[in-house]
Amino acid sequence: MLPGGYIVDKDDMILVLLSGLHRDPKVWDQPEEFIPERMLNGGFEKLPSNSWKPFGNGQRACIGRPFAWQESLLAIALILKHFNIEFVDPSYDLRIKESLTIKPDGFKIRVRPRQQIGFVLNRNAKQSEKIPEKTKEQIDREHLQPMCILFGSNSGSCQSFADTLASEAPLYGYNAT
Repeated sequence: MLPGGYIVDKDDMILVLLSGLHRDPKVWDQPEEFIPERMLNGGFEKLPSNSWKPFGNGQRACIGRPFAWQESLLAIALILKHFNIEFVDPSYDLRIKESLTIKPDGFKIRVRPRQQIGFVLNRNAKQSEKIPEKTKEQIDREHLQPMCILFGSNSGSCQSFADTLASEAPLYGYNAT
């Protein structure tokens, strides 16, 4: 017997509609509102088990979930890097449209390319100056500006990028660690 008086026999099949699960007012304060901040400051960790299943569950769970998260974060980062984004209608309130997937209904944005801004790492070089090509052996690291490069990585790409930055930093007047 399940809570609520439901009797379930050994071979009975139970289906849970994830769209309903994700809108349970006993779990979610204002379930129909888009409030991503609810997951901050331990909110995600405090959720009851099995209350959030964005990629399915069990045999039907998406095996590509980690890749999907990484791909979506990368896509958003690239979009934000290259475009200024604004609402077409600044007073838009989120309305959900359900077909095969869940998506915002009537949501429109306007995008414009960002202006590319150049900058020089060598503080002694003028913007138009070409920094002379030097080999790593020719550079006196003792007189370079200190630089600390930190990284965090799941797949190793951030460490590789940090290593590249550190190896090229002396060419721009920095002694990187």
